[in-house]
Amino acid sequence: MNITIDLVRLFAGFFLQIFPSAYLCTLPFKGNMRTRHPQALTYSIIIGMALIFSIAGTAAKCFYGVSDTTFNISNTVFMILFAVCVIYFCVIVKAPAAKKLFVICFVAIFAFFISLVTSVIWDRFGVRLFGPGYIDDDPYSVGYTVFLLLFTSVVFPLAYYITKKYVIPMLEVLDNTELAYVAAMSVLMLLLLSFGFAVTRTELIEASASVFICLVLCIAVGSVYTVSFIFVRKLKEQQQLRIDVLRAEHTNNMAQEQYKHICENIESQRQLRHNFRQQLITLRGLCDEQPEKVQEYLAEYINHIPEYSITPVCTNAVLNSIISYYKSTAETEGFTFKCNVKLPAVMNVPDYDLVTILGNLLENALDAGRLLPKDKRLIIVNIGYSHKMLGITVDNSFDGTLLTENGNFISTKHDHDALGLKSVKNIADKYNGSASFESRGGMFYSAVMLTNNSRQ
Repeated sequence: MNITIDLVRLFAGFFLQIFPSAYLCTLPFKGNMRTRHPQALTYSIIIGMALIFSIAGTAAKCFYGVSDTTFNISNTVFMILFAVCVIYFCVIVKAPAAKKLFVICFVAIFAFFISLVTSVIWDRFGVRLFGPGYIDDDPYSVGYTVFLLLFTSVVFPLAYYITKKYVIPMLEVLDNTELAYVAAMSVLMLLLLSFGFAVTRTELIEASASVFICLVLCIAVGSVYTVSFIFVRKLKEQQQLRIDVLRAEHTNNMAQEQYKHICENIESQRQLRHNFRQQLITLRGLCDEQPEKVQEYLAEYINHIPEYSITPVCTNAVLNSIISYYKSTAETEGFTFKCNVKLPAVMNVPDYDLVTILGNLLENALDAGRLLPKDKRLIIVNIGYSHKMLGITVDNSFDGTLLTENGNFISTKHDHDALGLKSVKNIADKYNGSASFESRGGMFYSAVMLTNNSRQ
């Protein structure tokens, strides 16, 4: 009976500490896993590790009884399994190392906070509620596991909210270098918290000052994260404002182009009416003086009327408008513009996101091509939809000059912020997709993949 209780409490304690942390770690990277069913695989591994831990801890207790040796063996097995979890996370998640490190440290600090507060509460009130016998069964005595479950149930929703509201936007806004600095800060805070906890842990029952020190460290760490999150939120709002301005500029450019075409059409219609009036005057004269030449004149006139055909790019009016605008602009400037669009009638991707992607990619393609001779200016657009995935590629010729910073392309314009490419990547992330950019053989290749549903 005692062995069964030991197995259950050790299994439950390990699962309660690892599962919430694993869920929070993978939450920002949904859609960026290396396996087809990452959740099922992750949960299976955690359950397997919990079984290993419970068996190892129970076996140690059977051999050594309730002793420091049993406690140390259990902790060693826990740390080994925890290290395996970290390695598994790093392997299964497709993301830069800085992003992984930041998320791991953030979640570890939350887990540390839960463990610290649970230990403080248990050490202060556990004996009174459950009696001294339960204290000897650490780690994960029955009473401690109950406290851990209750406190985790309270804190986990807060951790989930912060991850969704602040951590994920931070991963989207900051580049790899900035995230590396934030991750380093998180590592330092985690080490500081660990050091403070290790120094005071043995005195938690006797010294109230040690409890106060640990809580002050937790508050300090929380304050640093709060300031960081507020800063990043403001940064994201500014970036979104700039993206909205950029989108408005694209819309305004298209409106101006449409107005230009309307004015040209009005002028063309005015000239046509004038010319047609002259033809009618001529026909009236022929009818009066040489009626036999009317048929000949009409046949000649018809042969000189040019035939016009308008071929829409696609059935989506908004996409048709923006592609037609850039196609017209490109061909006016001597570009060869090739376009192939095959889309279904209905998609869940809003038009304004598609306009942002195409507007930025085509604007960059035009800017790059303008540096080349007219006979070398080329833009190729392909848009397709298959298996609930929307694919957009824009390939363009360029002069071979690229500016990069920390592995990322930056704009050749004076501000060098490459806001257009950042907004494209943000939209791709929004739809659990991807955006890639590469150059090869005098061509710059942009590829964007979107699923047909948004995660926001």
